[in-house]
Amino acid sequence: QKNPQATFPALALAWVISNEAFFNVSAIDFLKLRLSRGMNGNRNIGIYASLATLGSILDYDEGVRTGVYNSTLANPDLRWEKTLSNDIGLDMELFQSRLALSIDAYVSKTTDLLMNRQLPIITGFSSITTNLGQLNNRGLNISVNTVNVKNKNFEWESSLVFSLNRNKIVKLFGDMGTYKLLGQTHTGELPDFTNGWFPGQASDVVWNYNVLGVWQTGEKDGAVVYGLAPGDWKVKDVNDDKKLLQFDDKQFIGHTIPQYNIGFRNEFTILKNLYASVFLRADLGFIRSIPRLTTNNSVLDRQNIWSWPYWSLNNPSNEFARYIFPDNLGQYEGGITIYKKTSFVRVQDISLSYSFTQNWIHRVRLRDLRVFGAINNFLTFTKWPGFDPESGMMPMPRVFTIGVNASL
Repeated sequence: QKNPQATFPALALAWVISNEAFFNVSAIDFLKLRLSRGMNGNRNIGIYASLATLGSILDYDEGVRTGVYNSTLANPDLRWEKTLSNDIGLDMELFQSRLALSIDAYVSKTTDLLMNRQLPIITGFSSITTNLGQLNNRGLNISVNTVNVKNKNFEWESSLVFSLNRNKIVKLFGDMGTYKLLGQTHTGELPDFTNGWFPGQASDVVWNYNVLGVWQTGEKDGAVVYGLAPGDWKVKDVNDDKKLLQFDDKQFIGHTIPQYNIGFRNEFTILKNLYASVFLRADLGFIRSIPRLTTNNSVLDRQNIWSWPYWSLNNPSNEFARYIFPDNLGQYEGGITIYKKTSFVRVQDISLSYSFTQNWIHRVRLRDLRVFGAINNFLTFTKWPGFDPESGMMPMPRVFTIGVNASL
């Protein structure tokens, strides 16, 4: 409301070095250097995010009351999110363009990041849209295209894409003080424990107990020390004080955003008529929570409707704790959430097509005739125990396609 406008300047330069008279490298056909610096803006938060919206029905005193109340909290001081980026890139073609390489490295600084900040329940509101102080990013993007084989009867081309990004929270909201974290006392800007934001850490870092497995029947005496029993989650007691205290024993155990993204495509042409393509992709280095492993699934009679292989005397699993109501979760101060490795490699697409020769299709009075088939989401390799490692929810469908293209 108070900051409806902003300015975002940018500048980009490029130099085709291979066009210069002094450049004389026979193996390099093309070489270009790129530099850019600019600012981008973002205000994509919804048209009412800065306003206090109203609701007309309220649950109060064990009953439904009709009236008007503030359902969301206003923030008229919201500012544009601004990202200042610096990029350096290099484009190359080598060996008569059989190898093409593109590399981009960047650093960026985002200020006034627009975030949905959770609020303590005592405020009467669940969250508010606000500006987060400063988030820095640095990353690398690489793409490689190769012509591996090219002759009269067979062609094989490949393309590889690799990217990574690392971010760090530099500043939150400016609240200074003394706090305890990872068993040590710190002085500086206070973390936002409710949202899991920590100055100096990535915005997607996970602060949680490090789960070592599940207490087994032979470890009963060790579990009792913590008020637990065989079948309960076994976590690391960092300072070995026989207590599970969040500011002493919770650690940074991973990230919820993939640390590496890879795509790899291979295309084949055989006898100029048969075409095949295979595309693989991988998201690596991240974890995802499974809330159902610390809840009762919200159904009666403790039914195992999700078919998790929960721990039992007959199934002494070290991956899934016993299936109970979460009465024992109070032994883990600050609560515990179970995370599992979510990295995956997926055979994303496979396609095959055949174009009939002109001599054959002319006999049936056609100009072109091609038959094709494709499989999408063919196969996934992962340790994620849930349905789909990418979405964490329902599995992605495997799609089979068969078709014919004909031109008269």
